[in-house]
Amino acid sequence: MAQSGRTGRFLYGIFGTTCVIKAVGNINYHIGGSFDTFVTRVLADNSIEDFLIDLTEAEYIDSTNLGLLARIQVFSADRLARRPTVISTNDTINGILANLGFDRLFTILDASAAAAGNLTELPSVPTGDAALGDVILSAHRYLMNTNDRNAIVFREIVELLEKDVRKRHKPN
Repeated sequence: MAQSGRTGRFLYGIFGTTCVIKAVGNINYHIGGSFDTFVTRVLADNSIEDFLIDLTEAEYIDSTNLGLLARIQVFSADRLARRPTVISTNDTINGILANLGFDRLFTILDASAAAAGNLTELPSVPTGDAALGDVILSAHRYLMNTNDRNAIVFREIVELLEKDVRKRHKPN
């Protein structure tokens, strides 16, 4: 899939007990630290009972951010006993979601998103290289743990990321 130069961003809104997350543009690991900070905060909010993830305006989404979506799914399954909903009209993104087995973990709708109300752009959180490496590793572990096929596909990547993280955290 060709990636445009359009910078990616996340928007969000809390509507009653539902957290709406909207991805816009080129969603790559550069914004993973900000998204991870948001996910950590929203998962700690005991009033959230459901997630709606809108990918209709996403042009691309990388494995780091898909791993963070998997983290939301694990939380939803474990704590809320429900599947989060993903809305996506992009055939390529839908194919990636199916290839990763997300179609068995999320309710995926191939439809245009209804206006969810006012959404707020996620603030950019400065993330150093070591902290971003931790986010990327954690996200890929979530992807690896979604199913047996992904365990095989992401095993070597996780091993390489673990070595890199150990090296970054090693005192000089």
